[in-house]
Amino acid sequence: MGNTELKPQIVHSNQWVMVKQLNHVLYGPIKVFKNCQEKYQCLRTFTVQEDEANKISEEFEKLNKEQYNLVKINKIEHEIESQLCSTFHKIHLTIDYTEKHLKNIYQINMQKFSIEILRTLAFLDSRKTDTCQFCLSKLLIFGDQVRIVEQQLFSHQSDYQRILSGELKCEDWYFAPEVMKCLRMNDQKQFNNEKATIFNFGLILIALYTEVTPYEAEIYNYEKCCLTEKFDKYLKLFTQFNLNKKLEKLILACVSFTPDKRPTYSQLLDEFSNPQIFEQQVEDQSPSPQKVDSTYLVPTNQLVSFNPTVMDERVLSDTTNKKLNDNKILMKKIDQEKHQNTPICQSPKFRQESLQTQTTIGNLRSTKLYNLESLQKQDRNKQNQSKSKQKINQNKKF
Repeated sequence: MGNTELKPQIVHSNQWVMVKQLNHVLYGPIKVFKNCQEKYQCLRTFTVQEDEANKISEEFEKLNKEQYNLVKINKIEHEIESQLCSTFHKIHLTIDYTEKHLKNIYQINMQKFSIEILRTLAFLDSRKTDTCQFCLSKLLIFGDQVRIVEQQLFSHQSDYQRILSGELKCEDWYFAPEVMKCLRMNDQKQFNNEKATIFNFGLILIALYTEVTPYEAEIYNYEKCCLTEKFDKYLKLFTQFNLNKKLEKLILACVSFTPDKRPTYSQLLDEFSNPQIFEQQVEDQSPSPQKVDSTYLVPTNQLVSFNPTVMDERVLSDTTNKKLNDNKILMKKIDQEKHQNTPICQSPKFRQESLQTQTTIGNLRSTKLYNLESLQKQDRNKQNQSKSKQKINQNKKF
């Protein structure tokens, strides 16, 4: 029996060396291999029943032929293994592997990325694949392409079933409001998969532009399965960027609370096919806007009312505080001047009384400051003593 018949081939190949074995969040239990050119592949093996083996193999082969941005399956092998009286059917998948995740817009061409991902999501939707848990961690970078890890293929569990299992990390929450509503009621899936995934896609674009994930922005209440008031501030942070207004409007429409107000895949593909919509990117090609403290940003009133005039001076700088104090002093002077310009304040009698009051106040302040009362008392005593001496001298003459 030659080496070519040994399965899986990557295990028996001299060109590939296994570097680690792990239970991957997206792929499941895998073995990772590396070749001399520093390229990586992983091996995922399924043990299935005989009647399922051929069906699964055909499904993977058909899917792999499609020209969409799914993680590429390089080899599909069907192995039959017999032990004692039992026969096992194994499906070996050799898959492209990377640990490079998508994090911001500077890693990609946004138009190319948006179109390719939307086409792939539309394809998955046409196959009735549940994608309501589509999130940033499922996007991996292979060279100049971003590919989606279709987790359902490797786990045989739909996205909504995975959500109901409660095994998801908080970092992977990109859920639409209607998905969380079903989750709160522990109910069956009663939402439009396309519209729910469009919400996820909109959140992913916002996370890429701001470099702040929904988890970091704290837009979800994980116990109550709902959005928090910080969701509006997250959207406001996104609008700080100098984007094409049409693009900004489209992305905000994607994360609308009302599913019917969100665009469809075809509508987004039509809009994104125009390169002009992406021409006006971030004005400064540095990710500085996300560093701005968004605690007091004015919301878009999607969730709660918010008073943008209320500020907590604790977060203000010393310069800002000084300006605020200067403004308060200036406003006080303006109020005093307004009061002095009233008809009563302009009358001669009021001015005379005001002058006398100010003189009295000034005298009182001076008296208190310099202890004038004791000085005046000492001066009176000296004068009295001088007068007494003069009287004594006069009496002596006579």
